[in-house]
Amino acid sequence: MPIVQGSAFVTATAPFPGSVTPAVAKRPPRLWPWVLIMVLGLALIPAGTVVYVSKTVAPLFSHATSETPVTLTARLSSGTYYVYQATSSAQSFVPGLQPVDVTVRPTSGLAGGVVTPSTSQTLGANGTLYESQVSFDVVRSGTFSIRVRSPEGVPVSVFVAPSIASTLTRNLGWLGLSGAGALLLVVGLILLIVRGVQRSRRRPPPTFAPRCANGHPAGPQDRFCHVCGAPVYGAPAAAVTRQ
Repeated sequence: MPIVQGSAFVTATAPFPGSVTPAVAKRPPRLWPWVLIMVLGLALIPAGTVVYVSKTVAPLFSHATSETPVTLTARLSSGTYYVYQATSSAQSFVPGLQPVDVTVRPTSGLAGGVVTPSTSQTLGANGTLYESQVSFDVVRSGTFSIRVRSPEGVPVSVFVAPSIASTLTRNLGWLGLSGAGALLLVVGLILLIVRGVQRSRRRPPPTFAPRCANGHPAGPQDRFCHVCGAPVYGAPAAAVTRQ
């Protein structure tokens, strides 16, 4: 309300000494998005590892063996495969399988010829050691019929499995998922720390209870004291007009 002092109008363009102009409150940085990223990373790390182990490592230790002669039908992915033969037997002499004893016929897909492997690999199954005797390459995934004859007419225990290198590299994408989870965890942790520091540095602006220069009480929306007409500081900033 205008204040009359003689016949002059006085306009105050600066706030009353001691008053504080309220600052525009800024929303503090949010922390929950980075916490969510960390939780997602923590979930992906074990998920990728578990799937990789179940699809890749576990099959190395579990094989269904068969006695020759036998015809095996299997769905095979691309890679190198071995026909493993039991190394222990009650017989004094057990002949090893030769490439002529194994025939691979594709129902679908494409396979290379059967050869003697340049390196030998040994796996265990049912408490017995099995050594690779012949190998073949699957060029294109599909269903294959694998005929294994008894070497020199002597029945032997066999199974077909991918090479160790092919097995371990087949599902590396799942380990990549674990790596992505670890990256998300690190990024989320770093950004959570940064945002937390930024949040802690923000302090609310000082506030004063609304009152006039003469100490009279005033409401939060009052700009002039209802008792003496003096400007109220602590109220929203506004031009003060006096008459």
